[in-house]
Parts: sequence; C-alpha cells; structure tokens
Amino acid sequence: MTADELQRWASILRWIGLTVTTIGVLITFGSHYVADKMIVVQQADKIKAQERLQRTEAELEATKLKTAEIEASQKPRAVTHEQAAALRAAMLRLFSGGLNVPIIVSSKMLDPECEIYARQIAAAIPTTPPISTESQNFTTLGIFPFQGIRIFSDGEQASELVQRVRQAFQDAKIPFSPEHFAANSCPIHPDVGIFIFVGYK
Repeated sequence: MTADELQRWASILRWIGLTVTTIGVLITFGSHYVADKMIVVQQADKIKAQERLQRTEAELEATKLKTAEIEASQKPRAVTHEQAAALRAAMLRLFSGGLNVPIIVSSKMLDPECEIYARQIAAAIPTTPPISTESQNFTTLGIFPFQGIRIFSDGEQASELVQRVRQAFQDAKIPFSPEHFAANSCPIHPDVGIFIFVGYK
C-alpha cells in the first residue's frame, strides 16, 4: 500500500471517527432531551391524576352531604332525652316563682310528624309546682302554614314570661322562631297566654 493510499485511509478513518463522535454527542443530547421531556410529561400526568382524584373526592363528599341532607329531611323530628331533661330543668329554674299564665302547645292539623314532635315538647314541659297542671294545654288542631316552631305570647302579662320560655328552649338547644302568629289559628287561644306552635318540618 502506497503512502497516498495510507493517507487516504487515515483521512477516511478520521472522518468516520468524527462522524461517530458527532453521532454520539447527538445521541447523548437526544437522550437527555427525551428524558427531560418524559419527566415533564410524567409530572403533567401526575398533576392531572391528582386533579381527577380531587374532583372525584369532592364529588363523593358532595354526594355524601346530599345523601345526609335527604336522610335528615326524611327523618322525623324528635326531642332527645338530653333536650327533654334540659328543657324541664330550665323551665323549673326560670319559673321558680311560679307561672300564672297558660302555655298552649299545638301541632299542625293532620300532620302525624308534627303531632308526635309537639307531644314530646309538651311532655318535657314540667307540670309540677311551681308550674301547675292547669297551666298547660295541648291540641292537635292547629292551622299552621309555617315551618318549624314558633314561640310567642298574647297579652301584656305574658310578654315578659315568653322570654323565659324561649330561653329554656335555647338552653335545651331546641330550634324555634320568636315570630308572632295568629293565636286564633289554634282552637285554644286565651287572651293572655304563651303559645308554642309546631308547624311542618
């Protein structure tokens, strides 16, 4: 092999080496680029998966709350033992000097849920001294278009006493409204009295 041929082969090998080196550099940079892109894509997928999970959890929680609301709306109201004891104790404490006006407890007519709840409230109001049996009246014939319990009074003599009844209900954590309603919507409606009207749920 002549010197020219050897020189030519040396040049070829140098170009081949340079080409291989260039390819190696491109492969290295390319692999780093692909790896970086994979990390970005994986992070984006992870974020999307977390967002989907959060949405699913939020939807599940909303479904649970909605289910609980539906169950609560269908469950009849009731005075718990704790509420009854607290109401009884508060009434005896607040009326330690006696009660000289009638208390009328009435439920919405033809509403079994209202009647049961109203009877539980009436049963929790003590009929022992200083509150006499004659001071309490109960009827299921109320004509009430409103929701919940209303506690109000008619007659100046009862205006201060009704605040004590409301305080007793607050102590017992039994919700009510102080809004006045027509006393004659109940068949028992003395000119002076404290009225506890139980409307629909």
